[in-house]
Amino acid sequence: MTNQINLVKIPFIFSEYENFQGMDVNLIYKGVKRDSNGVNLTGFVKEVKGNSEGFDVTGVYNRVEGISKGVSLTGFVNYSGEVDDFLIQYATLKNEVKEVSEYAFVLQIGLWNKLGERYWPIINIHGIKKISKLVKETFGKIKKHLEEKLRRDDY
Repeated sequence: MTNQINLVKIPFIFSEYENFQGMDVNLIYKGVKRDSNGVNLTGFVKEVKGNSEGFDVTGVYNRVEGISKGVSLTGFVNYSGEVDDFLIQYATLKNEVKEVSEYAFVLQIGLWNKLGERYWPIINIHGIKKISKLVKETFGKIKKHLEEKLRRDDY
């Protein structure tokens, strides 16, 4: 078990970490005891005991016991303990989020979708009114970053 920060690792068959941040490719399994942030590509199973933020692609089963944020694409089953910001889940068979904040945006696409106590086939959307806020915040951050960069690079 290792504690990895800002790592690009390609490809290992089986990996376990205390925390992970960066990009990771695993052929069979990835396990993280606490938090995972970044881009994760896993052939079969990814399990995160803490929170997960970023972009995940998993072949068979993706499980995050803590808070999920970002995009999670899984071949068969996607599970998240909680969403408090935004999450897009795709799984052929089942997507599940145990708890969702009233301020969160969640899009689930799959045969069977469960969000809290609500079940819905094919497409399940929660917090559609939050999309405009997310877009404004994102473009606001981009604008601020560009303005700072221009100030530093004064010609």
